[in-house]
Formats: sequence, structure tokens, C-alpha cells
Amino acid sequence: MSTMIQTRQSRVKLMTPTKAYVPNQTNSSAPSSSTTTTSIIKEDMFRCRAPGWGTRHHLDDAPFNLWDPQAKTFREPTPQEIIWISKSFNAMEVYVELPDIVVKTTSPPNQIPLTMGSALCRFIPPGLPPPNLPMGHFAPYGTSNADILTATHLSRFAFPDHEVSIAIVESLSVLMDIRAVHFLPPMIVVELDVSSDRVYQRFSLPSKAGGLTIYYHQSTQPYWEDSSHSVYQRLITPSAWVNDDSNYLYAGDQELCPGVCLSSSSFSQGGNPAALWRSTTAGTLWQKGTTRLLTVADHGFTDSNEVYHPTPAGRRIGEIVQKFPAWDISLVRLDPSISFSNTHYFEANRPQRLISSSELMAGEWFELDSMTTGRIDLMARGKSWINPLGGQYPLNIPIGAREWSIELDWSVFGTVGGASQVRDGIRGAPLVDHDGRVAGYFSLADVHPLAHTRSLDFFIKEGWSMV
Repeated sequence: MSTMIQTRQSRVKLMTPTKAYVPNQTNSSAPSSSTTTTSIIKEDMFRCRAPGWGTRHHLDDAPFNLWDPQAKTFREPTPQEIIWISKSFNAMEVYVELPDIVVKTTSPPNQIPLTMGSALCRFIPPGLPPPNLPMGHFAPYGTSNADILTATHLSRFAFPDHEVSIAIVESLSVLMDIRAVHFLPPMIVVELDVSSDRVYQRFSLPSKAGGLTIYYHQSTQPYWEDSSHSVYQRLITPSAWVNDDSNYLYAGDQELCPGVCLSSSSFSQGGNPAALWRSTTAGTLWQKGTTRLLTVADHGFTDSNEVYHPTPAGRRIGEIVQKFPAWDISLVRLDPSISFSNTHYFEANRPQRLISSSELMAGEWFELDSMTTGRIDLMARGKSWINPLGGQYPLNIPIGAREWSIELDWSVFGTVGGASQVRDGIRGAPLVDHDGRVAGYFSLADVHPLAHTRSLDFFIKEGWSMV
């Protein structure tokens, strides 16, 4: 496989989100005449791409590869390779729980590799407790003698296919009350419903599914909010920043695109007479038959259906005609005078088609570009099956797994040329891979660098597609 760094065309941002505060004097005015939106050449951030695991970041110069593409599994690093990691990054400690490698160091590199020998790489500062890998606080309910899929052996580093996932979820639901099942290769985390009266004894539940280890999370705090995930942080201290609230209707081709700033109309709150508004990031243009609508983050328009660019002081671009709060997506009919195109997306790849959750492979890399962060890399880390009733069933009749919602879980890695932290305003930005596939729209980020998006299965079944 070639290690040549590829390039592609991208649209220039008029203002790059940065850590240094720069007063924005004219939010809705035309940019200076020296600013253009001509294309530039952008380097591919990954020197070697593979379907799923095996992709290497362009800063990954480890003289070894921990991923075996034939066996489709990771191998443990040798003692010599651990020494190389320690010397290369002045490591105090190195923690390995594949596909993760966590390096504790006081001096991380200025440019941080996202992978190390194809494994997922993180750097943490001293002073934090050793990460408990796998992450989480788990209840001792599993017994080593019970596997609910004795006739099936699942790959350790792949998502089970859709029908197998359904079989696992439904088999477990018979034995326990479940809020969610998280498929996180190479493990499965079952989040038990704490509001249930059901009591579980030690070593009373299955500990395997097709050979994959099952862990049980039982807490009033949802699994992804568990404090043990907080060790996954970067050695970056956020400071002041500026958003890209440039008005692209006055620039170059006078056309809007994914990643630009959108805002609600002004409103007042809590008796404060000052005008307020919510700003989010533009999504993509969808079509269904002859209808074309723009996706926006639903949570940014709870007080108004009118959509403006870049702020209410700018220009109205359309009105929300359909709302889907569970997906944090609303659909906007653009005003006739507004031009919007999916053909460019700043420093991220051009969005070309929607994909279902069943098309997503563990370890695949995606990216987005928002008006608050610039470009961000994300890696597909998990699929979570969420019980719509939280584990409680009227008349004790379980809901079939086909009716559960599917949430996609992402590891979030820094920013490229933008702000140093994932911040509000990023919501609505499409997650796009190297081939232009869109898996979801950024909706929720935890305090640690993990993000969650609802799958697009519902919209695809409803007949929506990318323009």
C-alpha cells in the first residue's frame, strides 16, 4: 500500500477558528477584497488508508505495524517496540489495551500522531491515575462459563453485522432489563436499567457473546458519562478563541456550503433585554423526490424557525419546515435567493452520500469542519443500541431490537488548524470520510473526547439522499 500523501482541493475559510482572540468588527459585512474563496491544495492526514482498522496517520512514523490485515486483528507490541515508544515520547508509562495505546508523558510532540503502528494513540499528562482499560466501572455479574452465541465466533475488532447484533440484544433482553448495549470492539458493554426492580447476583449473567467479553455497567450515571473516561484528554490548554462568522454570501461565488455559521433569530431570556441567538454549523443539502432541504442542528432553533447567516444581523436564508429532535436535525427550506452547494466543505472532504449504520466499520476515520473548531478527525469507535423505553416494558412485553435506535460513538482527535477544543456551535456539521460518505451530523460531545451521533438509518429509509 502506498505511503504517498495525497492531496485534494478544498475551499478557503475566510476566518479560521483559533486560540487567539481577534475582534470581529463586521460580522455581516463583506470580507476585504483581498480575501477569496479559491481552492487550495490540502494534504491527506493519513499516509496509508485501509478499510476499518489499519489506517495510519501521516505523523505515525513507528517502525512497526501492530495491525495484521490478513488476520484482521492487532498484535501486542514487543518489548523492543515498547522501548521505542518510551524513548520517542519520553514516556513515564505506556498503557496498552488494543486498539488503544495511552502514553503518559510531560513532553508530547508538538504535532501529535493520532495512531502509533496503526493503533489508536493518546497522550496524557502526569498526575492522572493510570487509565482503567477497558474504560468504565463494571459490576461483577458475568460468569466465564456462559456465552450467548456458542455457535458463532465474532471478530474481536469488528462491529457484529446487523442481524447478529439484533440476536445479541434480544438474547440479553430476555435475561435482564437493559438501557443500552454498546458494541465497542473488542468488547461489549451492557448498560443495565437502574430503575428496574430486577436484582442480579454475582456471576449470574453471560460473560461472552461469540467470544467477545461482556461487561456490565449499572449506575445512575450513564456509561459514557462515567468519570473513568476522563483520562482520555490531550495535553492542550484551551484559551480564548474566535469563531468563523464570516458572511460567505458576499464572498467569491456567493454560495453557502457545509461548515458555515448559521444562527437563529434574536430572542430574550430570563428577563435579560439583550438580544440573544444560537449559532450552529450548516449541514448538507438533502433531496427527496423534487424536494431539497438543508440540514441544521435542531437544538439551535428551539425559539425560532427562521435561519440566518451568519447572525441575525446578516441575512435570512430560510425557514425550518420539519423537525426531528431525537436526531438533533431540522430541515430548512431555503429562500429562493439563497444558493447552497455540497461541492465544497472547507478543509473536510466533500459530502457525497448518506450511509446507514450497517455500512460503518470499526476503526474507520471521518472528519468534519465547523465554524467553531476548524477541521476535526473522528474515528468510529462503537455502535450503541439504545432501548427507547430505557429497559421498562409495559405489560412486560419487550420491544424487539429492530425498534431500538442506533447511536454511533466516535473518538474525537484535536483540531487541525483551528481551535484547541471541541466547542458548542459545532453541532450540525456533517461527518464525512475520505470517499465522501456521510455517517451522521455532530450532535453531542462529552467532557472527554468522545462524541455521539444518531445513525441516519431512519432518513435513508424515508427516501432522503444527498443532493
